Amino acid sequence: TVPAQHIKLQQLIASPSLLGVRSKASAVEDTCMNLVEELMQSTDKVIIGTWFTGAAKNLIEMLSKKFKVFNINSSMNSTLRDAEVEAFKNCSTPSILIGTIKTMSEGLNIDECDYMILCDLSWVPTDNEQFEDRIHRITSTRKKMYYYITVRDSISEDRIGVLNSKVQMRDEVLFLKETTEKLLSRVGIQK
Repeated sequence: TVPAQHIKLQQLIASPSLLGVRSKASAVEDTCMNLVEELMQSTDKVIIGTWFTGAAKNLIEMLSKKFKVFNINSSMNSTLRDAEVEAFKNCSTPSILIGTIKTMSEGLNIDECDYMILCDLSWVPTDNEQFEDRIHRITSTRKKMYYYITVRDSISEDRIGVLNSKVQMRDEVLFLKETTEKLLSRVGIQK
């Protein structure tokens, strides 16, 4: 099926080993590794998100050779998850928090971190926005930096176009809804 083919293409880009393909590292993994090394020259905390659990595990294995790595995964209960986040926040050495976009999309406040890398994205805009919001809270006063790894001429690039269209459509629908409610209120019609 087409959706299954899309998932396989996404996995191939994220980490070929997810499909049993032996390779050193994907372009996404290499880019992420290089970006982390560059960022760690100016900060001591970075959060990395990916859509695939296996890709997160591979990144943990690669990055733990050089940095202290923390992980949030779907098998953790809320107590373990909160303890892992607190350990990351309080770590005095350069550290990285890695997890899947969906698992880390709610209930975490990590305003102490200013840098986030998204190795791939969900096809659902709100999943990505929720993940991004982990470091950008209402009370945030520092500048936050987001890095999106996209592979040119691939499904990765196609997904960006689809996500942008979805966000634009959602915003237009919400604007129309708000405008309609104001108009109905103005003429005295209750919804």
